[in-house]
Amino acid sequence: MNKGLLRKVLSRNVVAIVLHYCSTTPMTGYDILQRIIEDFGVLLTPAVFYTCLKSLKRDGMLDSAVIDGKNGRKATRYVVTDEGQACLVESVHGLRFLLQTLSNGRTS
Repeated sequence: MNKGLLRKVLSRNVVAIVLHYCSTTPMTGYDILQRIIEDFGVLLTPAVFYTCLKSLKRDGMLDSAVIDGKNGRKATRYVVTDEGQACLVESVHGLRFLLQTLSNGRTS
């Protein structure tokens, strides 16, 4: 897939991606970005990504804690909440419905 197109698809689904990763293990923003690079081979725009993290935290989808990070710097580690887990389940169902509808050729 074209890297630019893939980046757009991932950016538009960053909520589900972040919730998925943080539901498996607590992660820092840096760790999530690195995982996206490993899994998909693209770097999301950090401004969009970190805005999403702040929104998910504000909306109660993620909890966070400040930890000692690398090189003595502080980092914020995120973990999905029950509300975030429910949102993730709904997002996955919605994406599956979209893909199924498109693969069946139904558009109306």
